Amino acid sequence: MKPVLPPFLFLFLFMQQPLFSQTALQLKHTDQGVEIRMGEQILTALIFPPNLKKPVLYPVFTTGGQEVTRGFPIHPRPGDRVDHPHHVGIWFNHGDVNGLDFWNNSEAIAPEKREQFGTIFLREVQSVKEKKHQGIVKTLSEWVTPDGTVLLEEKTTYIFFAEADYWTVDRITELTVKTDSVTFTDSKEGMYGIRLRQEMELPSVKPARRIGSDGKVTEKPVTENLTTSGTYLTSEGNTDESAWGKTARWVRLSGNIEGKTASVILMDHPQNPYFPAQWHARDYGLFAINNLGRNAYDKQTPLIEYTLAHKQTATFRHRLIVHEGTFPDTVTIESWYEKFTQP
Repeated sequence: MKPVLPPFLFLFLFMQQPLFSQTALQLKHTDQGVEIRMGEQILTALIFPPNLKKPVLYPVFTTGGQEVTRGFPIHPRPGDRVDHPHHVGIWFNHGDVNGLDFWNNSEAIAPEKREQFGTIFLREVQSVKEKKHQGIVKTLSEWVTPDGTVLLEEKTTYIFFAEADYWTVDRITELTVKTDSVTFTDSKEGMYGIRLRQEMELPSVKPARRIGSDGKVTEKPVTENLTTSGTYLTSEGNTDESAWGKTARWVRLSGNIEGKTASVILMDHPQNPYFPAQWHARDYGLFAINNLGRNAYDKQTPLIEYTLAHKQTATFRHRLIVHEGTFPDTVTIESWYEKFTQP
């Protein structure tokens, strides 16, 4: 006779299962890193191919399958701008670390200029864990000078969470000094950024060289609006072009992609250095939060020189949300922000 579970035991077992199985995350090791999926839908992947100068999350999709990141330079597609080849997916670095530029480094740098740039090497994926709706990835990286000196050891924890219409990644970045000292000098080129596809750019008639429908870069700069539809909103009420260089606790960038609405929200944490951060929120699809830039945006503010001594550690906490559907309003985002910043 087939055994029957007692009602109380059946209820207990049911309560242990996720209530929304579609939001369970799967993390999978790949040749290049770690892939994060929700069911059959890929959300993003942690990668560090040889032609990049830092680890990135790329590509980035909504839970409904809309890709929000620019394809160029890894997988170019029609409509992509062909500027700033160092803008790939989601990344973390800075433009002036002991005088070296980690932000702008890419394969496009001329050989005679490479001594001015630093590289972040992903040394090890230390752990990958799935926990109900969460996926947790821990990595070890090094910030390295052109002569091979390790300036910083980076321990990063990525915490992924998903619901039906949005997913989040919390990035906790711990930077420990391996040399005598490290100074982050005020720069607009920082720190935690994402490069969005052309639909998420702000509408503009500025000339831009893009990839045409034939897959080739246009010889003549494109000046029409294409399907750009992006709009910024900050926690302090600044919108669109006025969001750049302002301080804010969070910023939302929204747009329409192939008939569907999508938003990317970045959040600063009160425990981060120089909170609240300045925002490197450009009209052409670059969207970044910068904790170590002040004077670079506003010459009336003091210059930042953030120095860490040998073995000293600085920790940065950020949240990125990828949402599909009606643009989240201020009340909704504030509720998400409160959850992010509570102890």
